[in-house]
Amino acid sequence: FAYDDPITKSRRLWRYEKGRKPYWKASPEVATVIEGHFVDPRDGAKEAELESRLNREFEDPVHRFIEQLGYRTFVFSMPHVRQMTAYVSLLFHRSKARRSATQQQVDISVESYRALLANEDQLRQIAGKWTLDVIGNGHYLNRVVSLQEVKAAIEKAIRDQLAADQLQHSYSGTMERAMSRFDDQMLNGCWGVLSAKPDEPFVIGDAPVVTWERTERNFLIYGQGFSKPNVEAFLPISPTACLHILPAVQRTRRVLNPTTQEVNMAQASYASDYCYTNIRSEVLDAVLQPHFGRTVIGVNAFSIRHRDYRKTMFDLLMNGGRWVDPPLVR
Repeated sequence: FAYDDPITKSRRLWRYEKGRKPYWKASPEVATVIEGHFVDPRDGAKEAELESRLNREFEDPVHRFIEQLGYRTFVFSMPHVRQMTAYVSLLFHRSKARRSATQQQVDISVESYRALLANEDQLRQIAGKWTLDVIGNGHYLNRVVSLQEVKAAIEKAIRDQLAADQLQHSYSGTMERAMSRFDDQMLNGCWGVLSAKPDEPFVIGDAPVVTWERTERNFLIYGQGFSKPNVEAFLPISPTACLHILPAVQRTRRVLNPTTQEVNMAQASYASDYCYTNIRSEVLDAVLQPHFGRTVIGVNAFSIRHRDYRKTMFDLLMNGGRWVDPPLVR
């Protein structure tokens, strides 16, 4: 997305921002760098470990071929798709916008723990299960785990969630877990590349992986999960090329060819601060300005409140912390 600037004799980006004129000399090296983004305040080595894994396992393999995606002669092979699936998934999680959404996860955890504290029947079931687990693990126990011990453990978990460093600690854990998961629906979906004219380019925002669902009336609903029916995902890879991914989900509508303007509006809507491209354009700026920051992950996009996490929290405490997908709220 960078251009060769004759004044600085280096590569630069045109930066677009809400309420400001386009800025001409943003540095590609630091444009999207956020100091301490992956820091885990409870593990001093975690940031370097995550950065190393991201570069080695996800970014470097894709960087070997990503520039070729814009050529019409490029053909996706299964290894390409597999590497891009992991890359797109991680790129979605590593944005400032996604990190901010961690607050909703923490809020839901605290709400779920407090709901569990108020349910004495479930607390008794947990106490009984923990008693059996202690004995089953070969430890001598001449009494049952008490209701008070279960409550104390849950109250400690609530205090941990409310700790000042919990948000950053939780986000670091989210990134680590994301590296171990694979999106099969994205992998098995339909991958294509959209083209744009050089003088009407794609922009890339600081939250570059965006999704939408197009309604029958041609209205775009942003922030749909990657497994939702009719969802489409996008990642601009150059001013003239943008990945268009149709995950393998139920589709009840014909997929229309997205326009460059639609992609750019989505990029601005998801952006926390900026969008970038290689040219200055007053027309492009006018397109972006009304949309900056309108889509907030965890608030009006990618919300997880449609699931019942109170049931999941009970299941976690009943089965030794093994994750169970929460049911939909009815």
